[in-house]
Amino acid sequence: MLIAELWTINNVFSHALRLGYRRAELETNNVKVARMATGKSRTLSNHALVIAIRLLLAFDWKIMICHICGTVNEVTNSLTWICHGTPIRGFHYDELSVEIVAAMLKDMSSIV
Repeated sequence: MLIAELWTINNVFSHALRLGYRRAELETNNVKVARMATGKSRTLSNHALVIAIRLLLAFDWKIMICHICGTVNEVTNSLTWICHGTPIRGFHYDELSVEIVAAMLKDMSSIV
Protein backbone atom coordinates (compact mmCIF):
# COMPACT_ATOMS: atom_id res chain seq x y z
CA MET A 1 0.00 0.00 0.00
CA LEU A 2 2.88 2.34 0.79
CA ILE A 3 4.37 2.00 -2.69
CA ALA A 4 0.94 2.48 -4.30
CA GLU A 5 0.51 5.79 -2.47
CA LEU A 6 4.00 6.90 -3.46
CA TRP A 7 3.19 6.07 -7.10
CA THR A 8 0.06 8.18 -6.82
CA ILE A 9 2.04 11.16 -5.51
CA ASN A 10 4.61 10.76 -8.28
CA ASN A 11 1.96 10.47 -11.00
CA VAL A 12 -0.15 13.38 -9.73
CA PHE A 13 2.79 15.77 -9.48
CA SER A 14 4.29 14.62 -12.81
CA HIS A 15 0.96 15.26 -14.49
CA ALA A 16 0.53 18.65 -12.80
CA LEU A 17 4.00 19.69 -13.96
CA ARG A 18 3.27 18.56 -17.55
CA LEU A 19 0.06 20.60 -17.49
CA GLY A 20 2.01 23.68 -16.44
CA TYR A 21 0.73 24.06 -12.90
CA ARG A 22 3.08 26.02 -10.65
CA ARG A 23 1.24 25.38 -7.37
CA ALA A 24 -0.10 22.12 -6.03
CA GLU A 25 -1.23 20.71 -2.72
CA LEU A 26 -1.72 17.04 -1.97
CA GLU A 27 -3.37 15.71 1.16
CA THR A 28 -2.75 12.19 2.41
CA ASN A 29 -3.95 10.39 5.48
CA ASN A 30 -0.74 8.36 5.55
CA VAL A 31 1.77 10.21 7.68
CA LYS A 32 4.59 7.83 6.67
CA VAL A 33 4.05 8.63 2.99
CA ALA A 34 3.95 12.38 3.66
CA ARG A 35 7.20 12.21 5.64
CA MET A 36 8.97 10.01 3.08
CA ALA A 37 7.96 12.17 0.12
CA THR A 38 9.05 15.41 1.78
CA GLY A 39 12.37 14.06 3.07
CA LYS A 40 11.39 14.15 6.74
CA SER A 41 11.89 10.39 6.96
CA ARG A 42 14.82 8.24 5.90
CA THR A 43 12.53 5.27 5.23
CA LEU A 44 13.00 4.15 1.61
CA SER A 45 15.10 7.29 1.02
CA ASN A 46 17.22 5.41 -1.56
CA HIS A 47 14.19 3.97 -3.37
CA ALA A 48 13.98 5.24 -6.94
CA LEU A 49 10.36 6.27 -6.51
CA VAL A 50 11.05 8.38 -3.41
CA ILE A 51 14.01 9.98 -5.19
CA ALA A 52 11.79 10.75 -8.22
CA ILE A 53 9.20 12.45 -5.98
CA ARG A 54 11.85 14.53 -4.25
CA LEU A 55 13.23 15.59 -7.65
CA LEU A 56 9.72 16.71 -8.64
CA LEU A 57 9.47 18.70 -5.41
CA ALA A 58 12.76 20.44 -6.23
CA PHE A 59 11.37 22.08 -9.40
CA ASP A 60 10.65 25.81 -9.34
CA TRP A 61 7.07 25.61 -8.11
CA LYS A 62 5.16 25.79 -4.86
CA ILE A 63 4.14 22.34 -3.78
CA MET A 64 2.84 20.99 -0.51
CA ILE A 65 2.25 17.50 0.80
CA CYS A 66 0.14 17.58 3.94
CA HIS A 67 -0.94 14.90 6.36
CA ILE A 68 -4.63 14.94 7.28
CA CYS A 69 -6.58 12.77 9.66
CA GLY A 70 -8.11 9.81 7.83
CA THR A 71 -11.60 10.65 9.07
CA VAL A 72 -11.49 14.15 7.56
CA ASN A 73 -11.75 13.03 3.97
CA GLU A 74 -14.82 10.81 3.98
CA VAL A 75 -15.75 11.57 0.36
CA THR A 76 -12.46 10.27 -1.01
CA ASN A 77 -12.59 7.24 1.26
CA SER A 78 -16.15 6.49 0.15
CA LEU A 79 -15.31 6.84 -3.54
CA THR A 80 -12.30 4.57 -3.05
CA TRP A 81 -14.48 1.85 -1.56
CA ILE A 82 -17.18 2.26 -4.21
CA CYS A 83 -14.63 1.95 -7.02
CA HIS A 84 -12.48 -0.72 -5.38
CA GLY A 85 -11.73 -3.38 -7.94
CA THR A 86 -13.48 -1.47 -10.72
CA PRO A 87 -11.48 -0.70 -13.87
CA ILE A 88 -10.43 2.93 -14.14
CA ARG A 89 -12.92 4.79 -16.31
CA GLY A 90 -15.23 7.75 -16.15
CA PHE A 91 -18.37 7.48 -14.10
CA HIS A 92 -21.59 9.35 -14.64
CA TYR A 93 -24.36 9.42 -12.09
CA ASP A 94 -27.59 11.34 -12.48
CA GLU A 95 -27.78 11.68 -8.70
CA LEU A 96 -25.26 11.29 -5.91
CA SER A 97 -25.57 8.13 -3.86
CA VAL A 98 -26.77 8.42 -0.28
CA GLU A 99 -23.33 7.27 0.89
CA ILE A 100 -21.54 10.08 -0.96
CA VAL A 101 -23.99 12.74 0.25
CA ALA A 102 -23.52 11.55 3.83
CA ALA A 103 -19.73 11.60 3.41
CA MET A 104 -19.83 15.11 1.91
CA LEU A 105 -21.90 16.39 4.82
CA LYS A 106 -19.49 14.78 7.26
CA ASP A 107 -16.49 16.35 5.45
CA MET A 108 -18.15 19.79 5.42
CA SER A 109 -18.89 19.59 9.14
CA SER A 110 -15.22 18.98 9.94
CA ILE A 111 -13.93 21.98 7.95
CA VAL A 112 -12.67 24.65 10.32
